[in-house]
Amino acid sequence: RFRQFRIGKIVDEMNKRKEFIIPFVGLKLGKHQFEYQINNSFFEIFDFSEFEKSNIKVNVVLEKKANLLELDFKHKGTVQVPCDLTGEEFDLPIKGKIKLIVRFGETFNNDNEELLILPFGEFELDIAQYI
Repeated sequence: RFRQFRIGKIVDEMNKRKEFIIPFVGLKLGKHQFEYQINNSFFEIFDFSEFEKSNIKVNVVLEKKANLLELDFKHKGTVQVPCDLTGEEFDLPIKGKIKLIVRFGETFNNDNEELLILPFGEFELDIAQYI
């Protein structure tokens, strides 16, 4: 019974992640924009439940070049968290940006948070963990 539940949960998580997979092989060279609206169901994919509520807009600009991909992530929104002093929930504004370079090599490597190496022949990129 537990195994059946676990498999169902894994399939559900895979479906939730699907919208964050970019099939870059079919994209033309140049810039491509993606927009995501993030709420608590996104954080559940990663078993993260620190926020009572979340409402975050994420803009991703992917620039496809001949031998690499450049991604610029910008996020802005609010997360509802408990106040350290009173324990009352409040909306904490958040804002930020990151840049990610994707190169191609012999083996997968994500040791560097600003550089991702995908194996030659890969055709899609899961950006969920970078959001």
